Amino acid sequence: GVQSVNNGFKYLTMSVTTGGNSSNQNNFDANINRSKYNLMDYTLVVMNNISGNTTSDFSMPDSSVITYAISRAQENNHKVLMLKPHFGTNWSDGFQRYNYVPDSSDDFFTNWGALLMSYAKICDDNNIPI
Repeated sequence: GVQSVNNGFKYLTMSVTTGGNSSNQNNFDANINRSKYNLMDYTLVVMNNISGNTTSDFSMPDSSVITYAISRAQENNHKVLMLKPHFGTNWSDGFQRYNYVPDSSDDFFTNWGALLMSYAKICDDNNIPI
């Protein structure tokens, strides 16, 4: 969101992405270090994996990757306001989601719902409102 301040704009939140495994922690730490002196809150975008553009088998990153990102943000005085799950192949955000046509919409919604409930639990455990 943005807030008007003296005919300009002051950014109140920013999105930061964390990936599917602990090797992405260095990238996340680099993002934290670039933004550590601003007072913005975070939307933490978390990549989830699917094995192909017709499957419904979501793989969530290890919870330690997510809790690491949350704790690093909090250590640097950033409040995490939202976890925003994304999905793609090879843990990549480069996946063109308009090409995604799951074989079974029932399986998709069952698996996506279970994934979202996992994120809801992480939000509850870490006082993240959305």
